[in-house]
Amino acid sequence: VDPTFESAWAAREHAFTDYMKTTLASGGWKWLPNLGAMITSRDPSDWSNVDGAMIEGFAEWGGGSYFDTSDWVLQMNRILPLSSAGKILIAQTYPNEADVGERMFVLGSYLLVKGSRFYVNLDTGLDPEWFPEYAIFLGRAVDPLPATIAGLYDETRSVYTRRYLHGRVYVNPGTTSRTGKPCWGGRGAR
Repeated sequence: VDPTFESAWAAREHAFTDYMKTTLASGGWKWLPNLGAMITSRDPSDWSNVDGAMIEGFAEWGGGSYFDTSDWVLQMNRILPLSSAGKILIAQTYPNEADVGERMFVLGSYLLVKGSRFYVNLDTGLDPEWFPEYAIFLGRAVDPLPATIAGLYDETRSVYTRRYLHGRVYVNPGTTSRTGKPCWGGRGAR
């Protein structure tokens, strides 16, 4: 790890984004780069100047391969400022389509950090997909987006939670089972 190189690279990314936004704006386009999973802890990149982004590898690696809890927290904390700023965001991952718990974990993670222009895509192939959870109607978020994901942590249940007009989202990014009513989907939820 070379912190000087990392810092210089991040500054070039920021300058390139300024250039791309200016160039694309003249044609009415938006700059939405693929930022990957955003879980490299040494990465000092500042993406505050993007119009939006795709977060590929959202909430997990895909196919039942979950992030360590610390990486999940890092990703959520890096997404929150973008979501709070109203950036156009696409959360994309590649779940096992038969694994309802995995799909619900991704959806729950998305709903925790969802802003006004944030979308989720559970991609399982070249054909269009539709999952029953896409039809869950929770209404608007009641709880505002916090500065960090810690602001959504429920000490009583040891899960992250966010209230919506017609329901509540619970997410357990850890491997220890949590019980309670209701608490479903994800790695350690039962």
